[in-house]
Amino acid sequence: MGMVISLDEDRALHMKTMQILSLFMLLTTVALAEPVAWVAKLYGDKNLRRQQTRTSPWYRAFLEQEVEIGNRFETDSKSMASIKFLLGGKASLGKGSQIEIVSESGVKIIELKRGIFWARFDFSDAAAKDPDRFSRSQAAPVRIKTAGGVMGIRGTEFIVQVLDDGSTKLSLLEGDIDIDPTQGGNFEAKPGNEVTFSPSEPLLHRLYKVEELQSKLKAELGPEYAELRNGLYGLSSRLRELNLEVREAEMVYLNNTLTARLADLGGDTQGRNAAVESAQTSREHNELTRQADELDAMLKRFEKPSGTKPDMVLATSEHPSLHWDLEKSDNYGILFLDAENDELVHWVDETPNSEYTHPTDAEPFAPGLYRYRVIPLDDQGGVAGTALEGKFRVEG
Repeated sequence: MGMVISLDEDRALHMKTMQILSLFMLLTTVALAEPVAWVAKLYGDKNLRRQQTRTSPWYRAFLEQEVEIGNRFETDSKSMASIKFLLGGKASLGKGSQIEIVSESGVKIIELKRGIFWARFDFSDAAAKDPDRFSRSQAAPVRIKTAGGVMGIRGTEFIVQVLDDGSTKLSLLEGDIDIDPTQGGNFEAKPGNEVTFSPSEPLLHRLYKVEELQSKLKAELGPEYAELRNGLYGLSSRLRELNLEVREAEMVYLNNTLTARLADLGGDTQGRNAAVESAQTSREHNELTRQADELDAMLKRFEKPSGTKPDMVLATSEHPSLHWDLEKSDNYGILFLDAENDELVHWVDETPNSEYTHPTDAEPFAPGLYRYRVIPLDDQGGVAGTALEGKFRVEG
């Protein structure tokens, strides 16, 4: 006898099926999310926070973090950030600012919720590959949206401010921008234009010489003018893309901190003797001997049954701490990566110190195997020596 399903059961089954399909589509959309930009620079107190979706928790963002559709970013009152858009553009996010990245019909929309957004877009490379998309008859490939209206961006330099009263002020330094305000008709801004508009007031505009407009902005923004400009023009190369000489290092515990210090001496009698012989004092000699013995003990804990060389993969917390013993540099780049895939980057930062702790207000590391990389840098951000690399495990 076949199974009989009542109308109510059929309706419930249909709803359940639709829920499963909706969930599958949502998960597929998330899985297929592609970056549209990346965090190129953090300065001031470097406190940039990110919300993946409107219902996600806020976590501290990191240098070189990828920006996806649906992400929100905000700075505090002492921090600024620079973002590089893959389509062709750079932007500086001022202090106390918030943006959200959305998309409509393939057009990237940057919603400025509050604060200052100074950007320079150049779509020439993208236009050469796809001229139809960038023709005047097509919608601008990037739009800036505020409560006061929408601005179409086609390759230009400008500053957008959301003022305390909720109105929007656009200062155009180069190119042209099509403005579609909430109140009134469209307006095409030209270089030197200062334009204000809001949800309740009609658009007002005034034309200055570009040099005069720049002087006006300097006076109004004070020190933040130079900080925003430097953030826009002073972007460095991505640490994950540097051409490096890398030295593998085992991870060990010293003073409850994961460290690569003296790792090469562990289990290495020749290296140990050379280091001990180079000691200048008996006190230094005794300390080196003690630390090397401690490393030997650690190595034995992780020996494989087969007697092969240990992996030296140690367990650590969801916010790992590192210490390293490299030649002194002006700065160090810190990367936490997937254990096998360099494309999966979980955290990037810089520090002038020889130790580093993953911030507790950042998204915790999930249980699993990871790799760290420490890159010595000079005062210009260039590679200043051999990078150090090792693995660690976060346990559940």
